[in-house]
Amino acid sequence: MNPANADTLELNVGKMLKGQYMGGTQETVRFHGQGDIKVAPREDILALAFTVEDIAVAKSAGKSAIGARRDY
Repeated sequence: MNPANADTLELNVGKMLKGQYMGGTQETVRFHGQGDIKVAPREDILALAFTVEDIAVAKSAGKSAIGARRDY
């Protein structure tokens, strides 16, 4: 993965992870970064930001890009 095209997961303890959003539930977010998949509880997440390329891919696949940046 090209770091310039990475999503960013910001935790409320100040840690920021670059990687790829892998999905999640109402309670957790799965994020692939630093060589493994991390599962973060929603209450530990300050923000999740997607790259512009991810939004373009979602639009071309016919998916909504609404909510491309969410603050938890």
